[in-house]
Amino acid sequence: MRQPTLLTARLILRPFGDGDADALAALPLPGGVAAYLRELRRGELFGGATGMAICRRSDRQAVGCAGARFERDEAHVGLWLLPAACGNGFGVEAGRAFIDRLFTQHSPRVLLARTLRSDGAAARVLTRLGFDLDTGGDVQLGWRLRRLSWSVAQTSGSL
Repeated sequence: MRQPTLLTARLILRPFGDGDADALAALPLPGGVAAYLRELRRGELFGGATGMAICRRSDRQAVGCAGARFERDEAHVGLWLLPAACGNGFGVEAGRAFIDRLFTQHSPRVLLARTLRSDGAAARVLTRLGFDLDTGGDVQLGWRLRRLSWSVAQTSGSL
C-alpha cells in the first residue's frame, strides 16, 4: 500500500525517493542511510516497517526521516534530522504528523523510542510529543507513548 504524503505548516512527510539516500547521508542511522532505507522499503512490502522522508515545504529539500518497525502491538519509532535542520521545531512538527499517522493507520497499542542519555534535544522532543521516560540505562534511555494517552492529548488539545 502506497503511503500518503503528510503536510504540516512547514514540512512535507513523504515516501522515500531515489535521491534521499544521498541527501540524508549525514544522518546517524543504524548501518548507514542506504541500508536503513532498504530495510524500511523491504519492511513496507511485508508490513513490518514504515518510513518517510521529512522535507521543508519551502524548497522541498529533505532534512530528515522518520521510521517505525512493528512488533506485535508495539511500534519502535525513530526520527532523525540533519544538523542544519535542528533547533527550529521540525522534530516536534514532523513527530506529531508521523505519530498521528502511525496510530491512525497501524493502531499499535504503544510506541517505543530510545535516546542516548547524553542527547537532551531528543529527550525534549519526545517529552513534547507526549512520551514518558520508561527505562534508564547507563548509555540509553527508553521512552513510551500509549495510544490512549495520545488520543486524550489530541482531544484536549494539549499537544
